[in-house]
Amino acid sequence: EYAPFLRMLAVAILHPDSPKAWSKCGNGSTQQMMMNGSDDDYMMTPALNAIVQEESDKSAAARSNDGNNQAVPNPFRREILTLLQGGKGDWRFIPTCILLESILNSEAFDLNALVSLHVIPDLASKQEQQQEEYHDHAADWSNAINVYLCDKHNHASATSTLALECAGSLTLSMLSHIVDSCMKKSGIKDVKFFHDMLHDSPLVQGLGIAQSFFATQAKKLQGAAGVTEHFLDLIELAIRNRYNAKMIDIASGGTMKKTFVCSLSKFDGTLQGGNPEILVRKFNDVSSNDVEDARFAIRMALHYRALGKTVENLHSELTSALGPSVASPRWMEDQFQFDMMDIADDLLLTIGGLKEKPAVGTDLDLRGRNTFRFTPAGSTKSRGFDSSTRS
Repeated sequence: EYAPFLRMLAVAILHPDSPKAWSKCGNGSTQQMMMNGSDDDYMMTPALNAIVQEESDKSAAARSNDGNNQAVPNPFRREILTLLQGGKGDWRFIPTCILLESILNSEAFDLNALVSLHVIPDLASKQEQQQEEYHDHAADWSNAINVYLCDKHNHASATSTLALECAGSLTLSMLSHIVDSCMKKSGIKDVKFFHDMLHDSPLVQGLGIAQSFFATQAKKLQGAAGVTEHFLDLIELAIRNRYNAKMIDIASGGTMKKTFVCSLSKFDGTLQGGNPEILVRKFNDVSSNDVEDARFAIRMALHYRALGKTVENLHSELTSALGPSVASPRWMEDQFQFDMMDIADDLLLTIGGLKEKPAVGTDLDLRGRNTFRFTPAGSTKSRGFDSSTRS
């Protein structure tokens, strides 16, 4: 990876401004490339550099005799934001997510580079200026992801599942960089600023809305014909497929305990970067039915529940570390990251049937069950039981 080239390419497609010579308004709505292989092509690099250095339009235009390098709104950024909102379907949303998350995680882009691209907000400027006077184009990305997360994804498909997993992965990646910016660049004057930043974030709100929607959708489908009698089994199967047994150290005390965990890292969208099926559309999306839709809603409800817990845990950790008012210098040097290990809680263990089997005669936790199978000991015939007997 040649970092200077990657950075200039990122400026060309992600920065709010673009050299005028790259775009031409035809009828006011279409954007067309004007490059024709002339010597003026070589003026693009200094023009892009001038944009990222926030030089004036006049200074940028001085690099070209015809003034074609004046900054105009970036048509490529606008198109990417449209794709990120899901405006052109899940198929185009997926590679857009992968592209943006790859840029966020690339070693070619440090925090300052991402801030200058207006991908990560400049929180230092936000603290110094009045809220009504401050406008950061970086909010466009969070708002676009929020639009997608708040959309109603009703029907099951392999494409929708992958798209929603990529959306969750990109959301955590964006939040991780924003928290990093909050901790390092702005210096967090007080814990309230950090709390408000997370509370008001469109990304965090989008996670909550998505979790609520899928939980509601699953509950709604519970009453559908063909689903009711299998609904609890669908939940149990989803939990068992998601969580695997693992021995963990309790509070680093050397005591090992068996628990069930799911690594959120396996849903990292960048892992799909080398998957050719993303581009050639070879996923087999079969027609959905109520059972498949219920299975899909349950799976996504569990996934976004886990993502929400991850954000809540980081918020609690940072709030505790920062104290009631001022962050200590020690914490300012630390880099807080999301805990990507989702540990099943008691409720999931109970519903998923993952708890240790209790000894005979002990009380059973029957939360979530509304039907119970009962088989009397011994022969039902010898005890006088038949199909019509009621207890």
